[in-house]
Amino acid sequence: MYLSQTILNWVKTVACCSAIGLLLQGCGDSGGSKEVPDPVDTDAGHTLLIYIIGDNSLSKYAESNISAASSGLLDATRPVNVVIYKDNESGQPVLFRLKVAGDKTSVSRDTLMVWDTDVDSSDPDQLAYVVDYVFNKKFPTVVKGLEMWSHGDSWLPGGYDINIASTSKAKISPLTYIGIDGTSYLDIWDMSSALSGTGVHLDYILFDACFMATAEVAYELRNNTDYVAGSLCEIMGPGLPYNTFIPSLATCQTSSSVESALCELVDDYEGVYGSTGIYKANGGTFSVIRTSAMEDLHTAYQALRLSHPDRLDSLRQNASTLRFTLQRYGRRLSENSDRTGMYHDMDALLRYIDSTDTSAQLFLQKAVIKEFHSDFFKAGSSGDNRFELTDVSGIAVTVPEFLYLYGNAGIFTKAYGKCAWGKDLK
Repeated sequence: MYLSQTILNWVKTVACCSAIGLLLQGCGDSGGSKEVPDPVDTDAGHTLLIYIIGDNSLSKYAESNISAASSGLLDATRPVNVVIYKDNESGQPVLFRLKVAGDKTSVSRDTLMVWDTDVDSSDPDQLAYVVDYVFNKKFPTVVKGLEMWSHGDSWLPGGYDINIASTSKAKISPLTYIGIDGTSYLDIWDMSSALSGTGVHLDYILFDACFMATAEVAYELRNNTDYVAGSLCEIMGPGLPYNTFIPSLATCQTSSSVESALCELVDDYEGVYGSTGIYKANGGTFSVIRTSAMEDLHTAYQALRLSHPDRLDSLRQNASTLRFTLQRYGRRLSENSDRTGMYHDMDALLRYIDSTDTSAQLFLQKAVIKEFHSDFFKAGSSGDNRFELTDVSGIAVTVPEFLYLYGNAGIFTKAYGKCAWGKDLK
Protein backbone atom coordinates (compact mmCIF):
# COMPACT_ATOMS: atom_id res chain seq x y z
CA MET A 1 0.00 0.00 0.00
CA TYR A 2 1.13 3.62 -0.43
CA LEU A 3 2.53 5.21 2.72
CA SER A 4 0.55 7.23 5.23
CA GLN A 5 1.71 10.82 5.76
CA THR A 6 3.25 9.95 9.15
CA ILE A 7 5.38 7.10 7.81
CA LEU A 8 6.31 9.16 4.75
CA ASN A 9 7.62 11.98 6.94
CA TRP A 10 9.62 9.51 9.06
CA VAL A 11 11.23 7.99 5.97
CA LYS A 12 12.14 11.41 4.64
CA THR A 13 13.69 12.43 7.97
CA VAL A 14 15.82 9.30 8.20
CA ALA A 15 16.93 9.70 4.60
CA CYS A 16 17.98 13.31 5.10
CA CYS A 17 19.93 12.46 8.26
CA SER A 18 21.85 9.74 6.45
CA ALA A 19 22.66 12.14 3.57
CA ILE A 20 21.51 9.77 0.89
CA GLY A 21 18.70 11.94 -0.43
CA LEU A 22 14.97 11.67 0.00
CA LEU A 23 14.03 8.02 -0.14
CA LEU A 24 10.40 7.07 -0.60
CA GLN A 25 9.17 3.59 0.09
CA GLY A 26 7.65 2.09 -3.07
CA CYS A 27 4.15 0.76 -3.14
CA GLY A 28 3.26 -2.87 -3.74
CA ASP A 29 6.14 -4.48 -5.63
CA SER A 30 7.47 -1.18 -6.96
CA GLY A 31 10.75 -1.15 -5.08
CA GLY A 32 12.43 2.10 -4.12
CA SER A 33 12.03 5.52 -5.70
CA LYS A 34 13.99 8.73 -5.41
CA GLU A 35 12.32 12.07 -5.11
CA VAL A 36 13.70 15.08 -6.93
CA PRO A 37 13.36 18.61 -5.42
CA ASP A 38 9.98 20.28 -5.81
CA PRO A 39 9.25 21.99 -9.13
CA VAL A 40 8.65 25.72 -9.34
CA ASP A 41 5.10 26.61 -8.31
CA THR A 42 2.69 27.63 -11.06
CA ASP A 43 -0.46 29.72 -11.14
CA ALA A 44 -2.47 26.89 -12.70
CA GLY A 45 -5.76 25.98 -11.08
CA HIS A 46 -5.92 22.74 -13.04
CA THR A 47 -3.78 19.60 -12.95
CA LEU A 48 -3.99 16.71 -15.41
CA LEU A 49 -2.19 13.46 -14.56
CA ILE A 50 -1.58 11.25 -17.60
CA TYR A 51 -0.93 7.74 -16.29
CA ILE A 52 0.83 5.80 -19.05
CA ILE A 53 0.77 2.03 -18.62
CA GLY A 54 2.90 1.46 -21.67
CA ASP A 55 4.77 -1.77 -21.04
CA ASN A 56 2.94 -3.34 -23.98
CA SER A 57 2.48 -3.05 -27.74
CA LEU A 58 1.49 0.63 -27.46
CA SER A 59 4.86 1.64 -26.04
CA LYS A 60 6.03 3.22 -29.30
CA TYR A 61 3.22 5.79 -29.22
CA ALA A 62 4.00 7.25 -25.79
CA GLU A 63 6.68 9.70 -26.87
CA SER A 64 4.69 11.04 -29.81
CA ASN A 65 1.72 11.67 -27.49
CA ILE A 66 3.94 13.44 -24.97
CA SER A 67 5.39 15.56 -27.78
CA ALA A 68 1.87 16.47 -28.95
CA ALA A 69 0.90 17.40 -25.38
CA SER A 70 3.99 19.62 -25.19
CA SER A 71 2.94 21.37 -28.40
CA GLY A 72 -0.53 21.80 -26.97
CA LEU A 73 0.88 23.48 -23.88
CA LEU A 74 2.58 26.09 -26.04
CA ASP A 75 -0.80 26.90 -27.60
CA ALA A 76 -2.69 27.00 -24.29
CA THR A 77 -3.98 30.42 -23.22
CA ARG A 78 -4.14 29.48 -19.53
CA PRO A 79 -1.67 27.57 -17.34
CA VAL A 80 -2.31 23.87 -16.65
CA ASN A 81 -0.09 21.37 -14.85
CA VAL A 82 0.39 18.39 -17.16
CA VAL A 83 2.00 15.66 -15.05
CA ILE A 84 2.96 12.40 -16.74
CA TYR A 85 3.66 9.01 -15.21
CA LYS A 86 5.42 7.01 -17.92
CA ASP A 87 6.15 3.28 -17.81
CA ASN A 88 7.31 1.92 -21.15
CA GLU A 89 8.63 -1.44 -22.31
CA SER A 90 12.20 -0.38 -21.52
CA GLY A 91 13.56 1.45 -18.49
CA GLN A 92 12.08 2.29 -15.12
CA PRO A 93 8.98 4.43 -14.60
CA VAL A 94 9.38 8.18 -14.26
CA LEU A 95 7.04 10.92 -13.08
CA PHE A 96 7.52 14.40 -14.53
CA ARG A 97 5.75 17.65 -15.24
CA LEU A 98 5.77 19.36 -18.62
CA LYS A 99 7.19 22.82 -17.95
CA VAL A 100 6.75 25.73 -20.35
CA ALA A 101 9.78 28.01 -20.69
CA GLY A 102 9.42 31.62 -19.61
CA ASP A 103 9.47 32.84 -23.21
CA LYS A 104 6.87 30.21 -24.13
CA THR A 105 8.93 28.82 -26.98
CA SER A 106 9.78 25.40 -25.56
CA VAL A 107 8.67 22.74 -23.08
CA SER A 108 10.99 20.80 -20.80
CA ARG A 109 10.48 17.87 -18.43
CA ASP A 110 10.62 18.73 -14.75
CA THR A 111 11.35 15.37 -13.11
CA LEU A 112 9.39 14.67 -9.93
CA MET A 113 10.33 11.08 -9.26
CA VAL A 114 12.15 8.11 -10.78
CA TRP A 115 11.87 4.49 -9.76
CA ASP A 116 14.97 2.42 -9.03
CA THR A 117 13.43 -0.75 -10.47
CA ASP A 118 10.74 -1.67 -12.93
CA VAL A 119 7.28 -1.81 -11.38
CA ASP A 120 3.87 -3.22 -12.22
CA SER A 121 2.02 -0.07 -13.22
CA SER A 122 -1.26 -1.98 -13.48
CA ASP A 123 -1.03 -2.64 -9.72
CA PRO A 124 -3.81 -0.57 -8.07
CA ASP A 125 -1.44 0.29 -5.23
CA GLN A 126 0.95 1.89 -7.72
CA LEU A 127 -1.87 3.93 -9.26
CA ALA A 128 -3.00 5.02 -5.79
CA TYR A 129 0.53 6.02 -4.81
CA VAL A 130 1.00 8.21 -7.88
CA VAL A 131 -2.47 9.80 -7.64
CA ASP A 132 -1.96 10.53 -3.95
CA TYR A 133 1.50 11.99 -4.55
CA VAL A 134 0.40 14.23 -7.45
CA PHE A 135 -2.90 15.58 -6.14
CA ASN A 136 -2.47 15.51 -2.36
CA LYS A 137 1.22 16.42 -2.08
CA LYS A 138 2.40 18.24 -5.21
CA PHE A 139 -0.50 19.86 -7.04
CA PRO A 140 -3.64 20.16 -4.87
CA THR A 141 -5.34 22.36 -7.46
CA VAL A 142 -9.03 23.14 -7.70
CA VAL A 143 -9.54 21.12 -10.89
CA LYS A 144 -8.17 17.58 -10.95
CA GLY A 145 -8.15 15.34 -14.00
CA LEU A 146 -6.77 11.85 -14.62
CA GLU A 147 -6.11 10.21 -17.95
CA MET A 148 -5.58 6.45 -18.19
CA TRP A 149 -3.36 5.63 -21.18
CA SER A 150 -3.06 1.98 -22.22
CA HIS A 151 -4.98 -0.89 -23.75
CA GLY A 152 -8.54 -1.16 -22.53
CA ASP A 153 -11.65 -3.30 -22.77
CA SER A 154 -14.21 -1.85 -20.34
CA TRP A 155 -15.04 -4.36 -17.56
CA LEU A 156 -13.66 -7.49 -19.26
CA PRO A 157 -11.13 -9.58 -17.32
CA GLY A 158 -7.65 -9.40 -18.82
CA GLY A 159 -5.54 -12.22 -20.14
CA TYR A 160 -8.12 -14.46 -21.77
CA ASP A 161 -8.54 -15.47 -25.39
CA ILE A 162 -12.09 -16.00 -26.51
CA ASN A 163 -13.90 -17.29 -29.54
CA ILE A 164 -16.11 -14.48 -30.76
CA ALA A 165 -19.51 -15.98 -31.39
CA SER A 166 -20.35 -16.23 -35.06
CA THR A 167 -21.84 -18.61 -37.56
CA SER A 168 -18.78 -17.83 -39.66
CA LYS A 169 -15.28 -18.95 -38.71
CA ALA A 170 -14.51 -17.95 -35.11
CA LYS A 171 -11.51 -15.74 -34.48
CA ILE A 172 -9.38 -15.37 -31.39
CA SER A 173 -9.37 -12.00 -29.67
CA PRO A 174 -6.92 -11.31 -26.83
CA LEU A 175 -8.66 -9.36 -24.11
CA THR A 176 -7.21 -6.53 -22.11
CA TYR A 177 -8.65 -4.32 -19.42
CA ILE A 178 -7.86 -0.75 -18.51
CA GLY A 179 -4.14 -1.07 -18.46
CA ILE A 180 -1.82 -3.94 -19.30
CA ASP A 181 1.73 -4.11 -17.95
CA GLY A 182 3.44 -7.11 -19.52
CA THR A 183 1.06 -9.88 -18.46
CA SER A 184 -0.65 -7.99 -15.62
CA TYR A 185 -3.98 -6.18 -15.89
CA LEU A 186 -5.89 -3.52 -13.94
CA ASP A 187 -9.54 -4.31 -13.26
CA ILE A 188 -11.96 -1.40 -13.28
CA TRP A 189 -13.23 -2.17 -9.76
CA ASP A 190 -9.66 -2.24 -8.46
CA MET A 191 -9.03 1.09 -10.15
CA SER A 192 -12.07 2.54 -8.37
CA SER A 193 -10.96 1.19 -4.99
CA ALA A 194 -7.45 2.55 -5.49
CA LEU A 195 -8.77 6.03 -6.24
CA SER A 196 -11.16 5.92 -3.29
CA GLY A 197 -8.27 5.08 -0.97
CA THR A 198 -6.46 8.30 -1.88
CA GLY A 199 -9.32 10.55 -0.83
CA VAL A 200 -8.96 12.38 -4.15
CA HIS A 201 -12.19 13.20 -5.95
CA LEU A 202 -11.49 13.84 -9.62
CA ASP A 203 -13.38 16.29 -11.76
CA TYR A 204 -12.94 14.03 -14.77
CA ILE A 205 -11.29 10.83 -15.97
CA LEU A 206 -10.25 10.48 -19.62
CA PHE A 207 -9.42 7.19 -21.29
CA ASP A 208 -6.90 6.98 -24.11
CA ALA A 209 -7.85 3.32 -24.29
CA CYS A 210 -10.36 1.24 -26.22
CA PHE A 211 -14.00 0.57 -25.27
CA MET A 212 -14.18 2.65 -22.07
CA ALA A 213 -17.33 4.71 -22.75
CA THR A 214 -19.56 2.05 -21.22
CA ALA A 215 -22.24 2.01 -18.55
CA GLU A 216 -20.12 -0.42 -16.54
CA VAL A 217 -17.11 1.93 -16.43
CA ALA A 218 -19.07 5.12 -15.70
CA TYR A 219 -21.09 3.41 -12.97
CA GLU A 220 -18.01 1.87 -11.34
CA LEU A 221 -16.29 5.26 -11.19
CA ARG A 222 -19.34 7.30 -10.23
CA ASN A 223 -18.02 8.05 -6.72
CA ASN A 224 -14.48 8.81 -7.95
CA THR A 225 -15.20 11.41 -10.60
CA ASP A 226 -17.87 13.74 -11.96
CA TYR A 227 -17.26 12.86 -15.61
CA VAL A 228 -15.89 9.98 -17.68
CA ALA A 229 -14.80 10.50 -21.29
CA GLY A 230 -13.74 7.87 -23.78
CA SER A 231 -14.60 5.86 -26.87
CA LEU A 232 -17.26 3.26 -27.64
CA CYS A 233 -14.89 1.69 -30.16
CA GLU A 234 -11.20 1.05 -30.34
CA ILE A 235 -8.90 4.06 -30.33
CA MET A 236 -6.21 3.86 -32.97
CA GLY A 237 -2.56 3.76 -31.88
CA PRO A 238 -1.91 7.50 -32.39
CA GLY A 239 -4.47 8.08 -29.64
CA LEU A 240 -6.11 11.29 -28.51
CA PRO A 241 -5.33 14.63 -30.23
CA TYR A 242 -3.20 16.05 -27.41
CA ASN A 243 -2.15 19.13 -29.37
CA THR A 244 -5.76 20.37 -29.20
CA PHE A 245 -6.90 18.50 -26.08
CA ILE A 246 -4.44 20.32 -23.82
CA PRO A 247 -5.44 23.87 -24.89
CA SER A 248 -9.11 22.94 -24.48
CA LEU A 249 -8.51 21.60 -20.97
CA ALA A 250 -6.39 24.62 -20.05
CA THR A 251 -9.44 26.87 -20.41
CA CYS A 252 -10.86 25.07 -17.37
CA GLN A 253 -9.58 26.62 -14.12
CA THR A 254 -12.67 26.16 -11.93
CA SER A 255 -15.02 23.26 -11.27
CA SER A 256 -17.89 25.13 -12.91
CA SER A 257 -16.04 25.21 -16.25
CA VAL A 258 -15.18 21.50 -16.41
CA GLU A 259 -18.21 20.44 -18.41
CA SER A 260 -17.75 23.03 -21.16
CA ALA A 261 -14.06 22.14 -21.49
CA LEU A 262 -14.88 18.44 -21.83
CA CYS A 263 -17.43 19.23 -24.52
CA GLU A 264 -14.64 20.95 -26.45
CA LEU A 265 -12.70 17.68 -26.34
CA VAL A 266 -15.46 15.99 -28.30
CA ASP A 267 -15.01 18.58 -31.05
CA ASP A 268 -11.24 18.09 -30.89
CA TYR A 269 -11.66 14.35 -31.35
CA GLU A 270 -13.99 14.87 -34.31
CA GLY A 271 -11.38 17.16 -35.85
CA VAL A 272 -9.00 14.21 -36.09
CA TYR A 273 -11.28 11.19 -36.57
CA GLY A 274 -14.21 12.91 -38.31
CA SER A 275 -14.94 13.27 -42.00
CA THR A 276 -12.23 15.90 -42.56
CA GLY A 277 -9.68 14.60 -40.08
CA ILE A 278 -6.32 12.95 -40.65
CA TYR A 279 -7.73 9.60 -39.48
CA LYS A 280 -11.06 9.85 -41.30
CA ALA A 281 -10.38 6.47 -42.94
CA ASN A 282 -10.72 4.87 -39.52
CA GLY A 283 -13.38 7.03 -37.91
CA GLY A 284 -14.38 6.59 -34.31
CA THR A 285 -16.43 7.79 -31.38
CA PHE A 286 -15.88 9.94 -28.31
CA SER A 287 -18.35 10.80 -25.59
CA VAL A 288 -18.50 12.55 -22.22
CA ILE A 289 -20.63 10.92 -19.52
CA ARG A 290 -21.97 12.61 -16.39
CA THR A 291 -21.55 10.05 -13.61
CA SER A 292 -24.20 11.58 -11.31
CA ALA A 293 -26.86 10.30 -13.73
CA MET A 294 -25.66 6.70 -13.63
CA GLU A 295 -27.50 5.66 -10.46
CA ASP A 296 -30.89 6.58 -11.91
CA LEU A 297 -30.00 5.04 -15.27
CA HIS A 298 -29.00 1.78 -13.60
CA THR A 299 -32.24 1.65 -11.58
CA ALA A 300 -34.41 2.38 -14.61
CA TYR A 301 -32.52 -0.14 -16.75
CA GLN A 302 -32.94 -2.86 -14.15
CA ALA A 303 -36.66 -2.14 -13.84
CA LEU A 304 -37.06 -2.30 -17.62
CA ARG A 305 -35.28 -5.65 -17.76
CA LEU A 306 -37.44 -7.07 -14.98
CA SER A 307 -40.61 -6.01 -16.75
CA HIS A 308 -39.59 -7.93 -19.90
CA PRO A 309 -37.65 -10.97 -18.61
CA ASP A 310 -37.67 -12.95 -21.86
CA ARG A 311 -37.00 -10.18 -24.34
CA LEU A 312 -33.19 -10.36 -24.36
CA ASP A 313 -32.93 -14.10 -23.90
CA SER A 314 -35.09 -14.68 -26.97
CA LEU A 315 -32.72 -12.51 -28.98
CA ARG A 316 -29.80 -14.58 -27.73
CA GLN A 317 -31.50 -17.69 -29.11
CA ASN A 318 -31.29 -16.13 -32.57
CA ALA A 319 -27.83 -14.51 -32.33
CA SER A 320 -27.38 -14.24 -36.09
CA THR A 321 -29.91 -11.39 -36.11
CA LEU A 322 -28.05 -9.30 -33.53
CA ARG A 323 -26.15 -7.25 -36.08
CA PHE A 324 -29.43 -6.23 -37.68
CA THR A 325 -31.13 -5.50 -34.35
CA LEU A 326 -28.73 -3.66 -32.05
CA GLN A 327 -25.85 -1.29 -32.74
CA ARG A 328 -22.75 -3.25 -31.75
CA TYR A 329 -19.20 -2.41 -30.76
CA GLY A 330 -16.23 -4.69 -30.29
CA ARG A 331 -13.09 -6.12 -31.80
CA ARG A 332 -12.89 -7.55 -35.31
CA LEU A 333 -16.43 -6.75 -36.35
CA SER A 334 -17.39 -6.29 -39.98
CA GLU A 335 -20.58 -5.30 -41.73
CA ASN A 336 -20.75 -8.60 -43.63
CA SER A 337 -20.25 -10.80 -40.59
CA ASP A 338 -22.81 -11.82 -37.97
CA ARG A 339 -20.07 -11.94 -35.35
CA THR A 340 -21.43 -10.84 -32.00
CA GLY A 341 -20.17 -7.61 -30.44
CA MET A 342 -19.31 -7.67 -26.76
CA TYR A 343 -20.95 -4.27 -26.34
CA HIS A 344 -24.20 -2.82 -27.67
CA ASP A 345 -25.55 0.69 -27.74
CA MET A 346 -27.49 1.59 -24.61
CA ASP A 347 -30.24 3.52 -26.33
CA ALA A 348 -30.75 0.86 -29.01
CA LEU A 349 -31.00 -1.75 -26.26
CA LEU A 350 -33.56 0.23 -24.25
CA ARG A 351 -35.74 0.73 -27.32
CA TYR A 352 -35.54 -2.95 -28.19
CA ILE A 353 -36.69 -4.05 -24.73
CA ASP A 354 -39.63 -1.64 -24.75
CA SER A 355 -39.89 1.27 -27.18
CA THR A 356 -42.86 2.75 -25.31
CA ASP A 357 -41.10 3.09 -21.93
CA THR A 358 -38.88 6.18 -22.10
CA SER A 359 -37.95 6.51 -18.42
CA ALA A 360 -34.51 4.96 -18.81
CA GLN A 361 -33.91 6.88 -22.05
CA LEU A 362 -34.44 10.17 -20.21
CA PHE A 363 -31.72 9.28 -17.71
CA LEU A 364 -29.48 8.23 -20.59
CA GLN A 365 -29.91 11.67 -22.13
CA LYS A 366 -28.91 13.26 -18.80
CA ALA A 367 -25.84 11.03 -18.62
CA VAL A 368 -24.42 11.76 -22.08
CA ILE A 369 -23.58 15.45 -22.21
CA LYS A 370 -21.98 15.26 -25.66
CA GLU A 371 -20.88 12.62 -28.16
CA PHE A 372 -19.33 12.33 -31.61
CA HIS A 373 -19.45 9.36 -33.93
CA SER A 374 -18.37 8.93 -37.52
CA ASP A 375 -20.49 7.06 -40.06
CA PHE A 376 -18.38 3.92 -39.63
CA PHE A 377 -15.42 2.54 -37.74
CA LYS A 378 -12.52 0.63 -39.23
CA ALA A 379 -9.64 -0.77 -37.19
CA GLY A 380 -6.43 -0.59 -39.20
CA SER A 381 -6.47 -1.02 -42.96
CA SER A 382 -8.28 -4.34 -43.24
CA GLY A 383 -11.79 -4.28 -44.64
CA ASP A 384 -12.66 -7.14 -42.30
CA ASN A 385 -12.58 -4.69 -39.39
CA ARG A 386 -15.19 -2.23 -40.65
CA PHE A 387 -18.73 -1.77 -39.35
CA GLU A 388 -21.36 0.95 -39.54
CA LEU A 389 -22.17 3.41 -36.76
CA THR A 390 -25.82 4.20 -37.35
CA ASP A 391 -27.51 4.07 -33.93
CA VAL A 392 -25.12 5.68 -31.44
CA SER A 393 -26.07 7.25 -28.11
CA GLY A 394 -22.68 7.73 -26.43
CA ILE A 395 -22.89 4.84 -23.93
CA ALA A 396 -22.38 1.16 -24.65
CA VAL A 397 -23.37 -1.71 -22.36
CA THR A 398 -22.85 -5.46 -22.14
CA VAL A 399 -25.94 -7.65 -22.22
CA PRO A 400 -25.47 -10.46 -19.66
CA GLU A 401 -27.58 -12.90 -21.66
CA PHE A 402 -25.25 -12.53 -24.64
CA LEU A 403 -22.18 -13.55 -22.63
CA TYR A 404 -23.24 -17.15 -23.14
CA LEU A 405 -22.52 -16.74 -26.83
CA TYR A 406 -18.79 -16.63 -26.06
CA GLY A 407 -16.16 -19.13 -25.12
CA ASN A 408 -15.14 -18.85 -21.45
CA ALA A 409 -18.68 -17.71 -20.66
CA GLY A 410 -18.28 -18.79 -17.03
CA ILE A 411 -15.26 -16.53 -16.58
CA PHE A 412 -17.05 -13.57 -18.10
CA THR A 413 -20.26 -13.97 -16.13
CA LYS A 414 -18.27 -14.26 -12.89
CA ALA A 415 -16.31 -11.12 -13.72
CA TYR A 416 -19.48 -9.27 -14.71
CA GLY A 417 -20.82 -10.03 -11.26
CA LYS A 418 -17.83 -8.24 -9.77
CA CYS A 419 -18.47 -4.93 -11.46
CA ALA A 420 -20.98 -2.73 -9.65
CA TRP A 421 -23.25 -2.35 -12.68
CA GLY A 422 -23.51 -6.08 -13.31
CA LYS A 423 -23.73 -7.55 -9.81
CA ASP A 424 -27.30 -6.35 -9.14
CA LEU A 425 -28.79 -7.09 -12.57
CA LYS A 426 -31.51 -9.71 -12.65
